[in-house]
Amino acid sequence: MGIGCAANTARLILFIFNSIFFLLGGACLGVGIFVLVDKKELVALTKIDGIDKVDAPSLLEQGAYVLIAAGAVVFLVGFLGCCGACIKSTKLLYLYAAFIVIVFIIEIVGGILGYKYKDDVEIKLESFLNETILQKYTGILNETGESFNLAWNFAMITYECCGANGYKDFEKATKWTRTNYYGVPTAQLPIACCKLNSIPTYPDTIPTLDSFKDPTNCLDGPDATNSNYMKGCYSTIKDKILSQGTLVLGIGIGIGVVQLFGIIFACCLIRAIKDD
Repeated sequence: MGIGCAANTARLILFIFNSIFFLLGGACLGVGIFVLVDKKELVALTKIDGIDKVDAPSLLEQGAYVLIAAGAVVFLVGFLGCCGACIKSTKLLYLYAAFIVIVFIIEIVGGILGYKYKDDVEIKLESFLNETILQKYTGILNETGESFNLAWNFAMITYECCGANGYKDFEKATKWTRTNYYGVPTAQLPIACCKLNSIPTYPDTIPTLDSFKDPTNCLDGPDATNSNYMKGCYSTIKDKILSQGTLVLGIGIGIGVVQLFGIIFACCLIRAIKDD
């Protein structure tokens, strides 16, 4: 006796969805392995003028390992679900359901811990950002060799902000030379904190003094008209992320629903196979 119509439907859905996961996981694995093997060629292809000193090979390698790990998990789950549904194997379906349950539990625990310790995480993140300003930031727009200097300039230019919490974050920056800085005897803040006539695609386009509205007065006596001196990047970027909270929540709920249906369909199919 064959399995019923409902079980066949669950089997088909499991097969289709997990075939997609299987292919996506395989693609991630393939890309990750390719990056590790041809790392030098990719560095040459993605190199941006003036960023020769950025440790691109290391960044690519770390990204490759993340892709391989994520791809392996998705590949394995997809394989178990796809093959289990295709050959009606209860053992593979049990393993598939177990993997989905484990991932689901990890997501729930991660969400709870993230909510519980979000204040501690914010404090440590803010402290880390200030530390990078104190120890790494040079304040030179065309000096993109230092990754943290590049990152801060990108954030302040793109999001029109200044420091983690404002321009005073740069008072004790050890690598920023404020004397004779862009023609100003003693600058009060980095030029990336000054208002621009238009936002460039930094670092592809390095702003010049002419790109800024009032660079001299901004550096010498910053105010709200010529600079973003009181607008911290931490709160600015945080607000932008939170503004997308509904979308992020919707995606998270959607993923959770798909996982739950995967577990339910797997269990239904297991039951139908056993009853057959």
